[in-house]
Amino acid sequence: MYKTQLFVLVLTVCSTFAVARVVKVHIHDQDDKVVQFTMNRVESFTWKNCGGNGFGVSDLSLTPDPLEFPGTIHLAMKAYFNTTIQSPLPTTLLIEKEIEGKYIKIPCIDNFGSCTYDDLCELLDEANCPDPLVKAGIPCQCPFKPAQYTLPTSDFDVETSFFPSGGYHMKGSIGMNGKTAGCLEIFFSVA
Repeated sequence: MYKTQLFVLVLTVCSTFAVARVVKVHIHDQDDKVVQFTMNRVESFTWKNCGGNGFGVSDLSLTPDPLEFPGTIHLAMKAYFNTTIQSPLPTTLLIEKEIEGKYIKIPCIDNFGSCTYDDLCELLDEANCPDPLVKAGIPCQCPFKPAQYTLPTSDFDVETSFFPSGGYHMKGSIGMNGKTAGCLEIFFSVA
């Protein structure tokens, strides 16, 4: 019974303070002890470049917000390469799930989650380039020559639900020649 009441209270607080970025909750448990926790709510999709000068993103949109899986994701992006980006590209991907106001790292399992890859170029060589990127003339394999690329709003169908509902933080950092070539950090929610 207590867990059900706590769930309803948390849901009510989240709904009531939907515009708040941080929500502090004080409740009394069954022994009348005060239980306090803080929730950092992911309000909407946000992104930022987080380092490196080899390449970056100048505009990015991802809808719907929150994302729904399975479903169709609409992505638009402007990206730039200031230098030739070539193998090897050591890459670190961090994926965290928001749980009770804290971000918990999702471990790397079968190359999904918070993983480190020796060479992103090798992974790209094994993958099929999505049709919207091909149509926009955006390369999917190394090397990437200095250029600016625009992906107009494009649809990507996701047939599986690989993210449970909630807030997420992702950070991808790509290295080249011992330095950070580029880094992108995003926050998003899944319905």
